[in-house]
Amino acid sequence: MTSLGRWGEQISRDAARASDTRTGSHVRVPTRTTCPPLSDQPGRLHRLSTPTRLLLALLEASTGMPESDRGGPVNSERALFAAAAAAYIPRPDDGRVLLVHHAKSGWWVLPGGKVERDEPSKRGCEREAREEVGVNGSAGELLTVCWLTAAAELWPGAAKSAGAYPCHMFTFHLPILAADVDRIAVPAGEILAHRWWEPEEAAASGLMEQYNARNLLAATQVHRGERPTAYLES
Repeated sequence: MTSLGRWGEQISRDAARASDTRTGSHVRVPTRTTCPPLSDQPGRLHRLSTPTRLLLALLEASTGMPESDRGGPVNSERALFAAAAAAYIPRPDDGRVLLVHHAKSGWWVLPGGKVERDEPSKRGCEREAREEVGVNGSAGELLTVCWLTAAAELWPGAAKSAGAYPCHMFTFHLPILAADVDRIAVPAGEILAHRWWEPEEAAASGLMEQYNARNLLAATQVHRGERPTAYLES
């Protein structure tokens, strides 16, 4: 066996011993070794072999953090999720909110959609407003953050669509001028219609998916100053 192989065996034995310090018994080390923090209890490091000490020093040097801050499985993965942005656009003269009727889902929703790669959510909100209703506006206050899972059937078959869930949806206030009301235009095929709604009427109409309806009501309350920025989960 090579020196490297012997070092690997010694490191595995050290990890096994370190995982049960009270009884001194050994535990089986799985192929995908889970290494508990070795420096979080006094007296543990001095029992480690030279290979293991060297490995810990290399890890600390390469990651910029002590080993005790890197607990958990060696092969752990970061959570992956999509992001979407929606535009809360109130009509300047009476406060009704602009909703669009999506062809894909059949639901009435706030203008919005998935953000693009490396696109901030605020910029995604502005882009979606341009693409779906033809208005150029600057996204302002963050009204809601909604954590969407497959419980929210955003369109038929969405739960089976790769990359659809889980998703964080950010809803921003996007004000427009009175002159912009008559300039609203929706893309043919993607959007069936647009309409100014009283938020409470839209949410109770049965024409909105339930979590989007709840998000609309929460965003309205924040916009009216009735509550702080809201965090919601589906």
